[in-house]
Amino acid sequence: MIYLDHAASTPIHPEALEVLQSSFAQDFANPSSPHALGRKTLEQLESIKKDIIKIFQTQEKEIIFTGSATESNNTIINHFQAQGKILFSEADHPSITAAISLEKKCPALHNTTGDLDWDRLENQLQEHGKNISLAIFTHINSQSGVILDYQRLADLLKQYAPQAFFHLDFSQTLGKWPIPSELCRAVDGLTLSSHKMGGPKGIAAHLIPKGKHLTALLKGGSQQSGRSSTIAFPLIKSWHKAILINCSSSNCWLQMKEQTQKLYLQLKNKIPEIQFPFETNDCSPFIACFILPLISSDILMRHLEMEDIYISTTSACSSRHAQENPVLAALQVPPELSNNVLRISFSNETSAAELEQFAEYLSFCYKQLKSLLKKKRK
Repeated sequence: MIYLDHAASTPIHPEALEVLQSSFAQDFANPSSPHALGRKTLEQLESIKKDIIKIFQTQEKEIIFTGSATESNNTIINHFQAQGKILFSEADHPSITAAISLEKKCPALHNTTGDLDWDRLENQLQEHGKNISLAIFTHINSQSGVILDYQRLADLLKQYAPQAFFHLDFSQTLGKWPIPSELCRAVDGLTLSSHKMGGPKGIAAHLIPKGKHLTALLKGGSQQSGRSSTIAFPLIKSWHKAILINCSSSNCWLQMKEQTQKLYLQLKNKIPEIQFPFETNDCSPFIACFILPLISSDILMRHLEMEDIYISTTSACSSRHAQENPVLAALQVPPELSNNVLRISFSNETSAAELEQFAEYLSFCYKQLKSLLKKKRK
């Protein structure tokens, strides 16, 4: 099997799975309980929190665990949209775009390379900046792989909307991209996801300034600074293991960049018609988005499945909707090519041999289908 849909979800790392199984058996006590077993679990939890905060090189933030990145993004949006407009991108994940009330939306626009249109954004902030309570964006776009220049955006917000809370969805970044020391000085909050980096599903988190109280989505015991629900400690402990494994691979970004560049060359040589609409931009080497004209991406994907090769067309949370894809539209992909878009995404475990095999079979499959299409037209 060749699995190239890691931006949707990664397999759990074997060591993280081992920790999960052990913790389910041993760490069954509720960390909010006052007895010795509960206190022991709470001590482990606090130690894990410190470890994660240390990775981000900040003492000004606290971590709130949630059930998903969607919950974290919704929590942030729910709190701030009562206070003003929300600056965001229609090219981002539905957990952002679908959570914002229509009257609160202040969408930033993109250029044809997938980057923000910075000139138009500055004009937008000059006009509406004083009304913006939240700016929420993904750091690495899950469709295009384009990396947001968060420092540039932070500087614009400081100039035109200093009151705005600046939040980044870091789901596609943690465990892959080396985290700079200035990140948490530039942004106010971050959303983190476990299952995008070899941890278990069902656990995520957001980092927010210490003492910042967010409006709760669920009412209850307020176990974590207003967030109610029993803390899922075994999931947190397993995710912690995945974080330690992935964040210790300091050169994984450069290694994957070399592999991705090689893959691009292989695909261009094998399939001259292939288009990489976001190649000229600063992109994550863990996500590659491309267009193959003439053949529907769904047909290509199904043919690859028959060879046990798994890729995607769009983000998993957008793929079940048959109507026009708003993410591709926001990224300026021409409507006539939107059904020809494919996305492949990788993990630290993806090998060069797997990518080479994928390129070989994609080329074979595309040529075969194109040949059949020509015969049909005759």
